[in-house]
Amino acid sequence: MAAVAPDSFINPYIRHRPEQGLVYRTVATYWPIFLREQERIGKPVPHFIRDEFEDFLKCGIPEFGVVRTYCYQCQYSGIVAFSCKRRGFCPSCCARRMNDEAAHLVDKVLPKITYRQWVISFPYKLRYMMAYSPKLTNKALSIFIAVIGSYLKKKARRSGIKNSKPGVVTFIQRFGSALNLNIHFHSLFADGVFYKSGDEYIFYRLQEPSQEELFELAEKVKNKVQVAVEKMGFNETDQTDFNQNLLGDISTISIQHKSAFGEREGRGSKTIWHKENRSRS
Repeated sequence: MAAVAPDSFINPYIRHRPEQGLVYRTVATYWPIFLREQERIGKPVPHFIRDEFEDFLKCGIPEFGVVRTYCYQCQYSGIVAFSCKRRGFCPSCCARRMNDEAAHLVDKVLPKITYRQWVISFPYKLRYMMAYSPKLTNKALSIFIAVIGSYLKKKARRSGIKNSKPGVVTFIQRFGSALNLNIHFHSLFADGVFYKSGDEYIFYRLQEPSQEELFELAEKVKNKVQVAVEKMGFNETDQTDFNQNLLGDISTISIQHKSAFGEREGRGSKTIWHKENRSRS
């Protein structure tokens, strides 16, 4: 058997160089300025926010730690920089986790049927309360899923399908497209219901919801969430056990799309258009 030269099938790892990205360069430039400004006015940044940003600035940078790899087959050796493994906003770590989860759902969880994505967002004041209270966020999510699930089962009963069950997978998003604080839900519902026939479940597809039905569902979710907020004793300024005033200020500014400091402090965020492709950033 002829020997194969190692170089003939090497596909070397190429570092993605996060320090060249826009997000990294923005954080690296303005994070120290932000810290100095908050220290000046006597509002230090909570430690968990510091940790998130400082670990992000080390993510994928070789001088903060690497692992050396070696392939016994091709004799190729290289280094891979440590990742921050944070769950906040790191594009690399979040994208890796997102892709792994998506592959798991497609390969092992979701049956091959039709799906419909249901998305719900909330008013500014409620976003603020939900940002501080996982309990309130979970309650709002439970209400949302229950309302949509009940709607699907009632619709199935009108088609003669009894004892049906909906199927849903939900992801809680904490940011909007501009990285502003915006607690909202993305729920992937089966576009119908499941019912048992013998020893197996059969999927029955339902007709898409009308605009009138969507308005009715939104109103029902709104009313139920309002009742839950009142029962849980929240009010518009409740910070739910958080005593970092700065965190409350940051949350309010982020929700309202305003600048936190600098020459545009308190004013709305600017929209920048790239000349190359006219895409908004």
